[in-house]
Amino acid sequence: STYLEGGGLDSVEAMALDPAGNAVVTGWTASSNWPTTPGAFDTTFNGAITGGVGGYYGDAFVTKLSSAGSGLVWSTFLGGAWNDAAFALSIDAGGDVIIGGVTSSAGFPTTAGTYDPTLNPYERDAFVARIHASGASLVWSTFLGGSGWDQLYGLALDPAGDVIVTGRTGSADFPTTAGAFGTALGGTWDAFVTRLDMLPAGVSRHGF
Repeated sequence: STYLEGGGLDSVEAMALDPAGNAVVTGWTASSNWPTTPGAFDTTFNGAITGGVGGYYGDAFVTKLSSAGSGLVWSTFLGGAWNDAAFALSIDAGGDVIIGGVTSSAGFPTTAGTYDPTLNPYERDAFVARIHASGASLVWSTFLGGSGWDQLYGLALDPAGDVIVTGRTGSADFPTTAGAFGTALGGTWDAFVTRLDMLPAGVSRHGF
């Protein structure tokens, strides 16, 4: 058992074990001194700490602890200049870490060729990001949302390796696909389920 902390508010929201038995955790932090490791994707705190959208602050993080709990394998921030939080995590067979959550940062790191590399209006989108098993780079990263608020809370991989995400949306133009069960917003908030292709260099909506 161990603490994992910086000097501000910190919260772990999801955890999984990698193929080697190391514990990988994700969540959000308002700590500029959250523990990171040399060579990780982003070792600099980016987020706003003066206020939070929806009760959370700062940057998302992904941290891998050794299987014995005695040290960090790697640890990175993930975020832009405003508020970012991760709530879901899965790990593929190769050890890549896939996380999802919510961001209000136009500068949240995304990658070229993904489904949606640009923050949508109204400043709250879901995001999905795949981090290399080494923690040193993004394999891909995308926004997911419409012109309202969109929040991602759950994530899993199917047998083919595609990523399936779920959460809630207030966007009448949230991206849906023809022939899916429900393609129109039915209330102030609707649940959503979205399947994204797990491609090496990008993602697209797929199946439903």
